[in-house]
Amino acid sequence: MLTHVPKLINGWTAHHKSFLLFISGAGVAAFGSATIYGVLPVVIAVIYGEWYTGVIISVLCLIEALLIDPIGGNLADKIGGRKTVMIGLASGVLAGLVWITFSLHNPVALTAFALLLFIGYGFRDSSETYILRTTKKDEGGMAFGLYGNISSLAIFFATVTLPFFVIAGNEVFAAWILIFVYGASFTMLSLLPDDITASKIQSRVLLKSINPIPAIKNGLWFIKENKNYPLLLIGATFFEGMFYGTIWFVFPLHLAKIGLSGGGGLQLGVYDLVTAFFAGYAGYLADKYNWKHTHSLGWLFIIVGLIALPFYGWPVWLIIVGFIIGIGNNLAYYSAAHALEANDIDHREDGEFVGLKSIVSSLGYAIAPLIAGFLYSQYGFKMSLSVNSLLCICVALWMIWLTWKLENTENKQIK
Repeated sequence: MLTHVPKLINGWTAHHKSFLLFISGAGVAAFGSATIYGVLPVVIAVIYGEWYTGVIISVLCLIEALLIDPIGGNLADKIGGRKTVMIGLASGVLAGLVWITFSLHNPVALTAFALLLFIGYGFRDSSETYILRTTKKDEGGMAFGLYGNISSLAIFFATVTLPFFVIAGNEVFAAWILIFVYGASFTMLSLLPDDITASKIQSRVLLKSINPIPAIKNGLWFIKENKNYPLLLIGATFFEGMFYGTIWFVFPLHLAKIGLSGGGGLQLGVYDLVTAFFAGYAGYLADKYNWKHTHSLGWLFIIVGLIALPFYGWPVWLIIVGFIIGIGNNLAYYSAAHALEANDIDHREDGEFVGLKSIVSSLGYAIAPLIAGFLYSQYGFKMSLSVNSLLCICVALWMIWLTWKLENTENKQIK
């Protein structure tokens, strides 16, 4: 089956040039995002300590979930996903300028930098709105998978360079990377047409979108209208927020303490390395075969990896287990993306749903550092991973149950 991959890529290149340019621009921006996100906990921990760092990161993620993400979702329905992403990229450039201009030891500068950075994070999620509106119903898995290929390859390179910043004391260079990468991505997206126009979709007044309740209600309505299929993507997103929110907080702190003996960042980068080379193919499998089987198989891989993860802190062990979890995450996530695209009745509320999904993701990223920061400071590296694994296994079991429940519902409707 792997022999089909070059043919698939050539076919997409010929018929989806604008789409590929978009995911290239939005995906490459992940390099700047990941670099900053990996460095930020170390920078803050030097100033305030590990426990307070977890609290600060959690508060920022809550602000993103309850304020930034609803605005981003509304904007995507009002002005289009492409323009919303561009606003986020511009905000990230401003964040980088704040860092190189002022010292982050200054609480005001740190607050301004963090808010601008997380606005960039939240608004970049509207990339998925663009993908939902510009791909065919039988191409959702492949489309999201290719976007995952590019963005994860960018994140992997960020993790490989992470020791240069957190060990060698070159944290400020991360700000220059953010400015350059976000600026280049902004330029690429400015050359593309919009996914929608404001006249096609009625959305709420921008000031009203600050209230997250309407965004949550509209997102829940979207889930109900599409027969609960979007819940599969919500569950995968919450898992990613909880799991990656923990390892992206704990691993850089661990790496800063033990140096290059910690695997040089590969124990963190293996997840995105797998996605970089497997995401598109995972989406293809979901498009081509029974997506319910690939979805359940993916969660089973994740459960096996989560059980094994906390047993040893060896870099090689963490890399091997990370490979297993990465494979499972790709199968589960892109099968869920296929299910959503195939069952999306009306694209009018795509932005609101992506906003809700971003809220759920940000809540995961908010909860995880709070728990991990306390456990890491009091009980160490392994305990922080053990508790996170237990919580994520509960999510995985729920997703497997939901998959088969949806299948039973479909069978009843057919009969």
